[in-house]
Amino acid sequence: TGGTPRYRLYPTADGRLLAAAPIEDRFWAVFCDVIGLEPQWRDDARDPAGTAARVATLVAARDADAWRAAIAGRDCCCSIVATVEEAMNDPHFAARGLFGHRLANAEGQQMPALPVPLAPALRGPPGIRPAPALGADNAAVLAP
Repeated sequence: TGGTPRYRLYPTADGRLLAAAPIEDRFWAVFCDVIGLEPQWRDDARDPAGTAARVATLVAARDADAWRAAIAGRDCCCSIVATVEEAMNDPHFAARGLFGHRLANAEGQQMPALPVPLAPALRGPPGIRPAPALGADNAAVLAP
């Protein structure tokens, strides 16, 4: 929920996100070292909003690749949020066939899809609502 500076998303200089989850003190200490958080901000219970603002400023000063390199091999419970393309090309996901499923609409357009872990009998009768054409529902979904 963002109530603690130890568990939130911080934007990087290039608009990517650093996902921080160093909840335990030992991970928080490593995270603080990695980002160069000054001593007066490390006790996040004293001023959580101030600490979060300072962490945000530090993270925003570098791009995702710089942070990826800085946290590599460090036990700080952080990662750069993957793009959809990065996730689809991740060797771990590929080995498990996570994005190997495809959905097709009536026009034959296809897109990758995550497997639904429901038995077919629980998905309802086939053909109730076919998949729309790619982008067909964008206006309705994105309308204010």
